Amino acid sequence: MYRIGMSYYYLFTYNLKNTERMVLNVSNQAMKKPVLALMAGLPGVGKTTLATYLGQILAWNVIDKDTIKDALLDRIHMPEEEAGRAAFEVAFGLLRDALTSGRSAILDSSALHPFIVENVLQLCNELREEPGINIQLKVVLCEVNNEIRLHRLQTRKQRSSQRRSAIIYTEEHQRFDHLPPDKLVLHTENSLETYADQAANYLTARNTHAFSLSHTPSVTKFFAGSAL
Repeated sequence: MYRIGMSYYYLFTYNLKNTERMVLNVSNQAMKKPVLALMAGLPGVGKTTLATYLGQILAWNVIDKDTIKDALLDRIHMPEEEAGRAAFEVAFGLLRDALTSGRSAILDSSALHPFIVENVLQLCNELREEPGINIQLKVVLCEVNNEIRLHRLQTRKQRSSQRRSAIIYTEEHQRFDHLPPDKLVLHTENSLETYADQAANYLTARNTHAFSLSHTPSVTKFFAGSAL
């Protein structure tokens, strides 16, 4: 009887451990862990080119505020300041929808002003409070020397949303101290292939550090005429 009892005991504990593993696996699968990739950098440093490429190879959503603003300016003929505010709201709405669904997304933005980072951090913190979602925030800062950058601005096809891009080049505007410290800085002088893999590896690596609004004192509302 003792041996039979022990056999049932081992069988029970074995099944219990397997059940615990299955519950853990289901729990891990149920937890959505999308990445919010925030592009940053001055106009002309190659952010959109890199974001588009990363979206293709990673199968991530790419949300380009300038594309939204172009449509509002060219098709609806909305005033520029109003179009800028509306494009910002639409971009963050699309970003929220993607992340809530568990899909990683890239926000193609200059992140030139602190309010962009503040709103991104607030969005991440809000979504982390929802059950089953663990947002990973990754920031990619693109840089290039000013001569190359200005040449790119002068030679690229001008979009309605980018009319102000060429005037943003002073030393004061080249500071990105408001970005989270744990970011990837890429120099984009060379061809896309020389740095795209580094960006992809950074974005897909799991991150144990969670940014919070402690980096920024408050969330500033969008102000007109600003480059995202």
